[in-house]
This record gives sequence, C-alpha cells and structure tokens, in this order.
Amino acid sequence: MLEHVERKLFLHGIPIDSTVSLSNGDFAFAGEVIAMSILQGGPAPLFFDPNVFDYISNQPLSPESIKTYKEAALKVIIKLL
Repeated sequence: MLEHVERKLFLHGIPIDSTVSLSNGDFAFAGEVIAMSILQGGPAPLFFDPNVFDYISNQPLSPESIKTYKEAALKVIIKLL
C-alpha cells in the first residue's frame, strides 16, 4: 500500500502538485495509511524528501525549504480558486 502511495502522490519524495488528488482526499487517505502502518508496527514510509519528513515530524525547516513549500502551497491554493 505504501508503494502505491509513493507512486501516486510523491514524486522523488515531494508531494505532487495536484488539486484533483487534494480534493479527492487522496492525501488524507495516504496519511491514514501511513499512520496505520506505523501504529501496527509496520514499515514507516522511506520515500519522503528529508524536508517533508522534517515538517511532518515537527523538526525545524531551513528558510530555503520554507520558501519552496510556501510557493507550492500557494500554487495549490490558486488552482483551487
């Protein structure tokens, strides 16, 4: 299942820029799959870019990565409007 999530939603460890996947709930489902895998002692995802992993594990991000993800988030918001 994690391999499917990786192929469909993460290109080289970075979330794809897809409002369709966002509106379909694919990212929410992926989060549930990842959480359930970890809670059940299964493998944690190894496909996240280090900056993505730092973000979801509440580690500090570099100013450069903050700028990159802010720009990506703005692109998604603009497409949703």
